Amino acid sequence: MNNIKTTIKKNDWGEWVVRLFVDGEHQKKADYFAADKEDATETAAAMSKEAKAAAECEELRRRVHAIKVMFQKLGRKSSGKEVQA
Repeated sequence: MNNIKTTIKKNDWGEWVVRLFVDGEHQKKADYFAADKEDATETAAAMSKEAKAAAECEELRRRVHAIKVMFQKLGRKSSGKEVQA
């Protein structure tokens, strides 16, 4: 699973900046600027939750694909026909 992390820091203009990192890589398009710390904290939690859910969905897609490929290979070996997945 991906390593998901958020950071919250106050910038030079007094805004709270929430940043999302996936596997150590800053996701710049996801940066969020908030006027107060509570908003930033809630947003960071939501970002983290959503990113983790997206990573889990991607992992499930990869596993389903691997299973489909496995069944196709098994179908070819046993009957010479492809198995519909």
